[in-house]
Parts: sequence; C-alpha cells; structure tokens
Amino acid sequence: MSTNGGTEKAGADRTDLAEDRTRLAIERTFAGWMRTSMAMVVLALGLRALMRNFEPDWIPKLAGTALIFAAAIVAVSGWRRAIAVLGRLESHVTESTPNGWFSVVAGLVIASYAVIAVLIWLAF
Repeated sequence: MSTNGGTEKAGADRTDLAEDRTRLAIERTFAGWMRTSMAMVVLALGLRALMRNFEPDWIPKLAGTALIFAAAIVAVSGWRRAIAVLGRLESHVTESTPNGWFSVVAGLVIASYAVIAVLIWLAF
C-alpha cells in the first residue's frame, strides 16, 4: 500500500520536471527571438546592397538603419521576456543556462547591431 508521502513526492517531482521543461522551452524561445532579429539585420544589409546605386543615397541607408533598429527592439523584447519568466523558475534536474548569460548574449547582439548601423552610414 502506498503512503500519502510517496504520492506527494511523486507530484513534487512532476512539478519540478515541468519547471525544468519550461526553462528549456524559454531558452529555445530566446534563441528564436535572437534568430529573428539577426534575420532582420541580414535583410537590412541585403536591402542596402541591392540599392547601392539608388539616389539619393540616404534613403536606403535610412531604411537599413530602421530595420536594424527594429531588430534591436526584437532582441530586447526576447531578452526581457526570457528574464521575466526565468526569474520565477528554478532548475531542479537539468543544467540550464545561467540567467546572466541571456543578458550577455542580448548585450553583445545589440552592440553588434550598433556597429553595423554605423558601418551602413560610413562604409557602404
């Protein structure tokens, strides 16, 4: 005959595993946000390259910069959502990425976008 304590432990284990699955899902979702923002930057660079002979020159540069700005907004949104959810969860069984790494990745991505935006105006 099973005791009530065993049932409670099994229920707690299931809850812990569900939290771990949620943490891993948030990590994958964060990666999706970063991929989307990087695709927007690639689109900005492709737009600038396709329109390099366009006159006046500032219009494709401005369009590319606007896309890069939008990509930065997408990256920040993904970072904020990930940090907000991960702050409420604990890792139990799985080894998950430390929360600080999400900030490091998002910061590096956004810094690289700023460099690319400056290069669009100066180098292209």
